Amino acid sequence: MNSEVVGREAGDVLASALAGHLGMAGPDGPYVVPVSFAHAAGKIYFHGGEGLKSRLLEQDPRVCLAATLDVRFVQGDGPCADGFHYRSVLVFGQVRLLTDSRDRDSALRSLVVKYDPENAETPFDAEHLGRTLVYVLDVKEVCYREQTS
Repeated sequence: MNSEVVGREAGDVLASALAGHLGMAGPDGPYVVPVSFAHAAGKIYFHGGEGLKSRLLEQDPRVCLAATLDVRFVQGDGPCADGFHYRSVLVFGQVRLLTDSRDRDSALRSLVVKYDPENAETPFDAEHLGRTLVYVLDVKEVCYREQTS
């Protein structure tokens, strides 16, 4: 994911959004879960444990990550004139499980830097690290939208 693919506005949303919603294909239909994520070094990283998310990603790595900022209701002159203001990004691509310890550490560090920067240098707990699945989203397409009313 380079700056030409993401763009400044989309990059701002990805850097600032506290959570994203990861959409996956399940055998019974779509499955969407909130995830913490970070984008760094041209990739999007997220993590999790064993469960439905990990099983679905193993079966079909195609995903869509949605992130939204600045959501607020804008009241119009009547119900048909009401609307919302927001900035949003959709990121489409494929997910890979990271198995190399250096890649996993780098990806997890990017999450710590985003969410808990004062602990950016704190070593990871080996027990927790061993149970953590770390993913990278290889970006195929990014869509940015801003709605002002």
